[in-house]
Amino acid sequence: MELANEFSSEELSQIENEFKRMKGTTYLDAAGSGLYGENQIKNICDLLSLNFYPNPHTSKSSENIIDQVRLRILRHFHVKNFDDYTVIFTSNCTAALKIVGETFTFDDNGSFYYLSDSHTSVLGLREIVNTRSIIHLSRSFFKEDNVLETMKNSLFAFPAQCNYNGYKYPLKIIEKIHLRDNNYVLLDAAGFASTNDLDLNLFKADYVSVSFYKIFGHPTGLGALIVSKRGAEKLKKKYYGGGTVKIALTRENWHQKRDKLHEIFEDGTLPFLQIISLQSSFKYMESLLGDSFIKRISRHVFNLARYFYTHLKNMKHFNNEDVAVLYHDTIFEDITTQSGVVNFNLKHANGSFIGYAEFASIAALHNVIIRTGCFCNPGSCQTFLKLDREDLLKHFNAGHVCGDDHDLVDGFPTGSIRVSFGYMNDKTDADVLLEIIRKYYAQTEEMLFHKTVSVQKIVDKNAKPILQSIRIFPIKSCGPMIINNEWKITESGLQYDRNWIIINGDNGSALTQKHEPKMCLIRPFVDEANNILRLEFPYMNSIEIPLNTKGEEMRSASVCQTKVCGDYINGHDCGQQVAEWLSNSLAINNLRLIRQNEEVERKSGKIALANQAQFLLINKSSVQWLMDQVEIWDYNKDVDNVIDRFRGNFVVENIEALTENSWKKIKIGKNTFEVQGLCTRCQMICIDQNTGEKTAEPLRTIGKIFQGKTKFGIYLRLPSRPEECYNQAIKCGDEIFDILE
Repeated sequence: MELANEFSSEELSQIENEFKRMKGTTYLDAAGSGLYGENQIKNICDLLSLNFYPNPHTSKSSENIIDQVRLRILRHFHVKNFDDYTVIFTSNCTAALKIVGETFTFDDNGSFYYLSDSHTSVLGLREIVNTRSIIHLSRSFFKEDNVLETMKNSLFAFPAQCNYNGYKYPLKIIEKIHLRDNNYVLLDAAGFASTNDLDLNLFKADYVSVSFYKIFGHPTGLGALIVSKRGAEKLKKKYYGGGTVKIALTRENWHQKRDKLHEIFEDGTLPFLQIISLQSSFKYMESLLGDSFIKRISRHVFNLARYFYTHLKNMKHFNNEDVAVLYHDTIFEDITTQSGVVNFNLKHANGSFIGYAEFASIAALHNVIIRTGCFCNPGSCQTFLKLDREDLLKHFNAGHVCGDDHDLVDGFPTGSIRVSFGYMNDKTDADVLLEIIRKYYAQTEEMLFHKTVSVQKIVDKNAKPILQSIRIFPIKSCGPMIINNEWKITESGLQYDRNWIIINGDNGSALTQKHEPKMCLIRPFVDEANNILRLEFPYMNSIEIPLNTKGEEMRSASVCQTKVCGDYINGHDCGQQVAEWLSNSLAINNLRLIRQNEEVERKSGKIALANQAQFLLINKSSVQWLMDQVEIWDYNKDVDNVIDRFRGNFVVENIEALTENSWKKIKIGKNTFEVQGLCTRCQMICIDQNTGEKTAEPLRTIGKIFQGKTKFGIYLRLPSRPEECYNQAIKCGDEIFDILE
């Protein structure tokens, strides 16, 4: 189908210029967050740099501007009489919902109703509402008048739009609920308002929660609860703080709150500069797309989503089986029932599911940003994936929790893939993702998939299983130092393995190859005899730093902190000279080299700066077998190159392919290791460690062969043992034994 264009060519060009910083990146998570335009931020900076705005508790001028912003927000939501609604500023939509949950007063026999397909921020209200009568309703409620007849003395919370798949709930139901005088409606409008026009003059919800970063991309940390005059009477607040009272006595428990609703509920000092900056955001959008910008955005994202949905729905495998399973209430025919969100999973030609984590890795490889999982909407996830309570508990007991990458359990998905469009997107963005799906997942010839992968016997039975080589990665995410003799084992892993890390000095974040693939070209060499760590990079002079710093030098070094896989890591800065060398090598300003403090232990044990375990083992036969499965690849003959991609500490040979997957405990020479599990792979293995170039393989083939699971290689750890047993060596050529238990 052809795409219907809401924006003119000139407008599309202007929008493209607003997001020049996004060149090479395809952003398809507008439901997660809007994006700010470059002129939008420039205008905000000009506003703040050319004007002076004191604390509104100090200055009436700031207070007056904030009140003007309140009115601008009400106009945006079509409130004609400003006395009908009040804007209470909050930190986000969730905080707005929480206010209602904590302060809404239920009459006798009052009930809290909520839609089961709601965001967790609505589900959480069950814990704090002041009634024991809590009733969940399914989507069928919107079609059943008899339920309305029994609803009385109640608060009903539901979303204006399903954040799972963009379905727009019929807001006309608000009027029906209000037919009984004592019913009230709490409308979660965060998702809906981001790209749709909410008319409170037509749909008179009592409480409406919104987040402004969803609409404008900036500012974050600012939301609002919009309260009707009728709804205000039901909110009874106890706590007070900051300027919310007229008077408060210190020696007896008595106070009197202020008169205006927002003055009562806005405890402490507001984020007044963020609020004032909203003026610029409204003006920016009006200058870009006109006074009716939100209506135009609604049509634009609907058109894009319909285009993407239709092409994905029509995509087939060679055997005419669908490539995608789509999770929707609509078929994208009516903009009043559907927004710019598409939700789906992918399938192989034989009907087996592809894990969403695998797809996310492939998308990230191409700089495509999408959202996967259940999107904080367990009700919709359960409905569309056909999961019952037992399934959810089974997934949980199997290790799956919200936000992780356990995408398949027993071959069935635990979540899905969500694509959502914003005003900054165009047809090219939709086509980029469609082409990725077509290229990697639409099978053009038959391939056989089995629960048990068939492995050809390729190992000489007379050859002893041995440790071929040892690899350490002194600097996390940089190149390896390959060891062909022996190396010392410490209680945190191989000596000097991932002891250093490169961080961005501007924000403290750790650099990885996922974002800076050229890091693989930094090659560290440990010279213990001369107490030197030498770093090399193509076309650069090498640099040397002390391998072990003396106590006095360490004490005088700057202390730094960064985060690795959820753990905060303390370390010492290695100095300006190596920092400048790294910055010049990678062409990134203000990089710093940090060495982890040896005495610090992470939550997951003593594992230096490795992601999950002390050691990673790669079987050379498994790599060779995997390479044989790849249909067309320039690297099919270069086994050493492919081994490098998996970044293992131990490379073993003369072992049948995939045999390591069944190990529980092994012995390498004199050292015993426990197997922690399989290593889940990401787009890192798609980076050629000799050039920094990205390829689609071998991640794509791993996902295909193992039915969406992207696991390859095994994690090892040292068993618990006395400290005197550490510091023994492991050497290449050591024989390997599988210890049967």
